Amino acid sequence: MERTHSVRSVRAATDARGGTARHSGVMATVALLASLCGCAELAPGPAIEIWAVGAERDIYRDPAPRPESDLYSAARREIRLRGAIGEVVAVQLALRGTDSPDRRIDLRIGDFSGPGGTIAAADVAALHRVQPVRVESFRSWYPAHTGLSATPVLIGDVLIPWSAAPAGGPLVLSGAQPQAAWLDLRIPPATSPGEYAARIEIRDAGAPRAAPIETLSLRLLVLPLALPSEGSLPLIGTVDPRGLGGPNSGWERVRAEDARLIFDSAAHAPAIRIVDSAITMLHEHRVAPILWAGFPKYRPVAEAGIELDWAPYDALAGRWLDGTLFSDRRPLPAWALPLSTRYPDAATNGGLASAAYARLLADYYLDCRRHFAERRWPARRWVRPTAPMALSGDSVATALRAAEILRRADADAPLLLHLPARSPRSLGWFQAPSVDPPPSAALAPPAALYEPEAMAARQARGAASWFMPDHPPFSPSLRVEAPATDPRAIGWLAFRYGADGVWIEGAADATRIQPGAPPTVDGAALVYPGDAFGLPGRVLPSARLKRLRAGLQDHALLQLLDGAGKGLLARTTARRMVRHGFTDACLDDPMTVLESGWPAAPGAYELARELLLQELLNEYVPSESGSARQVAILSGWGRLMQNGAPVEVRSGGVRLTSGGDMVRAEVFVHAANRTDRPIAGAWSVSAPPIGWRAPPPLAVTLPPDGRRRATLELELQSAAYSLDGVFQFAARFDSDAIGAFDVPCRLALAAAPFTDVTPRIDGDLSDWALMPSNTAGDFRLCRGDGPDGSGRPTLPTQAFFAVDDRALYVAVRCAVPTGAPLRWVADNDVPVDGAIPWGQDVVEVLLSPTNVTQGGSGDVRVIQIKPSGLLTARIGCRTDPPIGPSEEWRCDARVAVRMDAGAWTVELALPLASVGSPAAGAAPRSRIWGVNVTRLDSTRGEYSSWSGARGHCYSPAALGNLLMGWR
Repeated sequence: MERTHSVRSVRAATDARGGTARHSGVMATVALLASLCGCAELAPGPAIEIWAVGAERDIYRDPAPRPESDLYSAARREIRLRGAIGEVVAVQLALRGTDSPDRRIDLRIGDFSGPGGTIAAADVAALHRVQPVRVESFRSWYPAHTGLSATPVLIGDVLIPWSAAPAGGPLVLSGAQPQAAWLDLRIPPATSPGEYAARIEIRDAGAPRAAPIETLSLRLLVLPLALPSEGSLPLIGTVDPRGLGGPNSGWERVRAEDARLIFDSAAHAPAIRIVDSAITMLHEHRVAPILWAGFPKYRPVAEAGIELDWAPYDALAGRWLDGTLFSDRRPLPAWALPLSTRYPDAATNGGLASAAYARLLADYYLDCRRHFAERRWPARRWVRPTAPMALSGDSVATALRAAEILRRADADAPLLLHLPARSPRSLGWFQAPSVDPPPSAALAPPAALYEPEAMAARQARGAASWFMPDHPPFSPSLRVEAPATDPRAIGWLAFRYGADGVWIEGAADATRIQPGAPPTVDGAALVYPGDAFGLPGRVLPSARLKRLRAGLQDHALLQLLDGAGKGLLARTTARRMVRHGFTDACLDDPMTVLESGWPAAPGAYELARELLLQELLNEYVPSESGSARQVAILSGWGRLMQNGAPVEVRSGGVRLTSGGDMVRAEVFVHAANRTDRPIAGAWSVSAPPIGWRAPPPLAVTLPPDGRRRATLELELQSAAYSLDGVFQFAARFDSDAIGAFDVPCRLALAAAPFTDVTPRIDGDLSDWALMPSNTAGDFRLCRGDGPDGSGRPTLPTQAFFAVDDRALYVAVRCAVPTGAPLRWVADNDVPVDGAIPWGQDVVEVLLSPTNVTQGGSGDVRVIQIKPSGLLTARIGCRTDPPIGPSEEWRCDARVAVRMDAGAWTVELALPLASVGSPAAGAAPRSRIWGVNVTRLDSTRGEYSSWSGARGHCYSPAALGNLLMGWR
């Protein structure tokens, strides 16, 4: 980088010549060059590498320097930003010491000068030190969404105000890991449009009076556009601050709703400070906070009635609801009335079904409604009788019963329920409960239960449709480990589907933090407790909170474009950014899903924002230069969007069936149309393996933004075996107009030869007759791309098969690093996350003895073995949520596990009688069984299988094929 070379040349000259007089000419030359670049004189000293990136890049996960970009130029020593009036734009400054350990670096932001005069830096700029955290706990969606293994990762997420001693600035540079500073620039409402300039001085904190190490020019172009102060997308975040302030916060150790917060109590002052800090932090980031705690207490009065003590609640919440606590004096735009089935508590007042509790809840609600109306607190008020619960018959009944009580008390009660619009049974959720919410109630289900068509139908009847961010591919995730762009994508998802609002449960709950350097965290809360970082009595923002705000600003720009008569452009842009989400990501069921439908690349969001800004400028302030810039942006946008194919193709498995002497292959394929026009084409297997007879092309028409499954049937005139039991080939979708799209297919085929020598079930495979035909290898990841991007897991696995008149024998050898520990719990449960066993090392043998090739998870038998030797077996694979029946299977299998240097080995004997008809007591003599072997390496979160199934393995189509050597 040119800048780094300059610094090094200054130092080298100083060292070589020695003395001020002897190198004054060199320093003068450098000073002249610096002045020509608009920079201050560079101070001699160790070299520092400097670069700047946008807010959607995580410098700790992506530390590669970017010396030249649209945002930053190392050659010019310049950062360039632009934004609308009222917008907050952000940039990150990365610094790395290249040859000096533990160097302390201070940053100073100068005042801004421009068309409106001088604006104090304190009125515009907010500087934070980016504190990295370590994440060690992951969900099963992580590998599929990121392509990475679920191994510990360092993420820059805690933002500590620069001036907040002792945790803020300066940066301490040590080693190759860069350190980062986050700079927010808030453009005040009264700012005159035009370019404003300021200087960023990078100084040695140990020599505050010395000349800066480096000076960067910061240029902010304020556009003649204004972003509304009121957000276009209502976003509510609940606050349960019991764990935010640490053990000395003064918070009562009771349920949040039951707790008391007395405003003028010295004992409660620490808790109130932390609550105020959390509420204010969310408010400043366009999130409408709701304190879901400290509900007004009541007492019975007269013969039948209650009286609420509003004084403590008013003293606390009134300052937020009327805006007097906030620097901008803006009242909160929305609030939820402080009531639920937990307070007043149904369980201790006769139960939800009792008439006494119905009267109590109704009276409590009516007093809340009266009180808020008298104070004219937020016009948008919700009544939320239950917090989110896992969907079940009981949770649905609880929510609907409470809603019925409230509607009887007030037919116009503004209900908000965390329920889907209808039962997810239609999505493939096995035995899902019936759901029939009140027609006028606002719904805010988790994204995985948000059915766009059903929610849009409710909107057409006047009911609001909200959603709670969930996990990919249904919605972007707010968890710490999610890609840095995920929080920003939430605003785009909401606009893409016309959602009325977003509800974030636990936006300011306590984040689980384990002390360390860096600390280890687990959770999705948007703020951190300051006491964990030496700053008690306050909360700290996360980088995710600021990226979420950027997405809300994008939503506001889309709404402005819509209001300017360019709604079609706004909707088209959103559809290109978010191809699918919510339950549109489902194929056959909630477990069989598409990949995430929004971009992970930060450049996509940067370009999309530029496109929206320029389109608005061209509408309100047209100019020739603006039109030229728009052409350049559209060109870049077009290139970016072309990176995603207009047709996405995937293989769903290859299964063999036999009839007489003929063996047929069923190749399951799927195509999704990502355009707004129908696409006609045909599926084929252009170069089938030797001995296969390809079928004629199969014509398919893909509807606009739709998808179609197809099955290609091939005849096998002969079948050979490979060393790993795998044959690779390709299927092709040939479209009529936009080219061909190939999808790799994989036939997993092995034999279980008949053996006259029964293997001894002891985990020692030395008595096995191993041969190429009975070996299964080349396991592939079910999710993610693996360490080398090939789809192979880090650690290889092999399986072997044999059969005799009494049993099927399966052996599985799992490689592990020598001395590496395995994870398991000594119980008979194997936890699942979605459709993947998760959290413990496990080997699975999946079976379809009757060779069913199509169906669901209930058509597959599963045997799971832990490293301890514990075995569980089920008829029908267990998933969460369930997508098919599943029951315990008493398979009477014998199993042994052996631990050796470099591997753990499973040996299994499955009695054939256990898979036959209970009446006949005999195994089906199918020539081909559907079989798969899977392995979870829990240390890396790598779930791999012989069949190479992607997404999940619990379906007949995803199995491999085992030719049984019957006699």
